[in-house]
Amino acid sequence: MIRKLLIKLNLSQLPFNEIFLIDYHYLFNVKLTINPNLRYNLNNSMTNSRYYLINYLHIKNEELNKRFGEGGVSGGEVNGIFDDSFKLYKLMEPSVIELYRLYREANKIINIYDFYTAFKYSLPKLKLVKLINGLINSGSDDDDERVKRILYINDNRINSDEIDSDFTDLKKSIRGILEVMTSKGDMRQDDKDEMLDLDEDEYDDNDDDNDDDDDYEWDKITLSWFLQQLVELNIIGYLKENKSKNEFFEKLVWKGI
Repeated sequence: MIRKLLIKLNLSQLPFNEIFLIDYHYLFNVKLTINPNLRYNLNNSMTNSRYYLINYLHIKNEELNKRFGEGGVSGGEVNGIFDDSFKLYKLMEPSVIELYRLYREANKIINIYDFYTAFKYSLPKLKLVKLINGLINSGSDDDDERVKRILYINDNRINSDEIDSDFTDLKKSIRGILEVMTSKGDMRQDDKDEMLDLDEDEYDDNDDDNDDDDDYEWDKITLSWFLQQLVELNIIGYLKENKSKNEFFEKLVWKGI
């Protein structure tokens, strides 16, 4: 008798039921949202960075114009703010992703020097030097501060004097690289004239210790990038130091990459 009086409760007919209820088939997705698979997300973000970055390598100019308006590409103007980081992304993705690509192709035991050499030669040297030179020699103090924010975005040093000193050294290093490249004939004359037309008061040719046959300055820049990203791969669990041989790292992740 009582059963006949009971009314079957149909929750799907309640107003706003979707706020309080969830279909059983979506429980797995909710679990992944609350407690995501960290390793899968790391591998996916490293392999398919276009899902996370607005990157010239991945997005067509027309798409960027839709997102940021006309002039967002050719003029470098993004919502009224000149964003040079887009120019850098046009040449290369974040260096940790460039290094991760080489990591995927590496053997179980990785020689650090060979790893660094492969990383260095994978970079578009001429285009990067030209871009960095244009950024750091733009002239005004405001431009210098803007470039520092781009180049030292992950730098946690509190002492700004140290960053200022590094920035000055970087300018001199770029100058040395340019002189080495122009002496080797790696560039067109128009590029030489444009890139070497710098503020002469800031550089003293007598203090230039660069060997014309050496890429020492470029090696310093690429080595700093390499070591920083090597430590990051080590921290997130992709690499570990080989106990028996200091010049080698062991590859820890194979599946899913």
